[in-house]
Amino acid sequence: NGMIPGAEEAKTASITRNKILRSRVLKAETARKQELRLKGLSLLEQHYAPRHSFLYDPTEVCAAMFKTDTESSTENESAQSPAEISDGVFAFPLANSAFCKAVWEEIHHYEKFVRDHPDLGLPLHERHDGNL
Repeated sequence: NGMIPGAEEAKTASITRNKILRSRVLKAETARKQELRLKGLSLLEQHYAPRHSFLYDPTEVCAAMFKTDTESSTENESAQSPAEISDGVFAFPLANSAFCKAVWEEIHHYEKFVRDHPDLGLPLHERHDGNL
């Protein structure tokens, strides 16, 4: 009887439908996230005044990130050397302390701004600690 598909045909058709559905859902979700991202960036540009504006310029970030701290040269030289903290695991400074402090301050400045202006609908990443 050609009206009722066999078990194998039904299984194949179901898998095909599920693949099509997952693809459509993924495309819609990706488009939704991109729309929210662009909206958030636009809102930021219109309403947010950074505490450390150099963090938003890639050229300035690179210069600030690798600028030598004002420590004594012997302390600084030892801090720059990779240290093997465990077998095959090396630790080394990626950014200077002034840059790290600026990033820390900027994150907290932004989070406070968003909490103080909920009406703007600015994006805020929800951390596991509740952004405390």
